[in-house]
Amino acid sequence: KPLVRITLQYSYNLDKIVISIIKSIQGNIINQDFKEDIISKVEVEEGLKDNFINILNEKTSGKVSILK
Repeated sequence: KPLVRITLQYSYNLDKIVISIIKSIQGNIINQDFKEDIISKVEVEEGLKDNFINILNEKTSGKVSILK
């Protein structure tokens, strides 16, 4: 199945919930940059991308930024 990459930016206190959401849709973290916030490059199935973003927004009250 085709995969898409999404870059996420979020604060450290959201790390556990973001990772659990990524795992719940069998996504992969390609790499992470730990600066003021965490920036994670994530690979998900193309068909699950919109659902993934919706769940992220719902579970974090919109506190995760989608950079790409």
